[in-house]
Amino acid sequence: MTVLAAYRTDPARLRHLVRGMAVLDRAAFTRLYEALSPAVTAGLTALMTDPARAREFTAAAFVEAWQTANAHTADEDVAGWITGVAMMLALEAGPDTEADDEPVDRLASLLAGGRSQLC
Repeated sequence: MTVLAAYRTDPARLRHLVRGMAVLDRAAFTRLYEALSPAVTAGLTALMTDPARAREFTAAAFVEAWQTANAHTADEDVAGWITGVAMMLALEAGPDTEADDEPVDRLASLLAGGRSQLC
């Protein structure tokens, strides 16, 4: 089992990463993204059938998770929280909205450790 797979199957590890994100630990954010984004994107792709839009909403959900991590440090289902955010964003946007690269760009900046204003 890979390290990332161990994170996916261990809710305590996921909560630990969210606590790290609450204190702006980008390495914790990157681990959480790498552990959960494939499943979140796959779920959205099944719902939307457009992989590019699925990646956009996955990115937006993780940016929102970064921005609100301090409100989610209690014992909760981290994977469910982030998946729920992604699904909500996709459903609110609806099928006819144009793609928005901003969440993808902000996610890339977070993952790269950029200094851009992300909050």
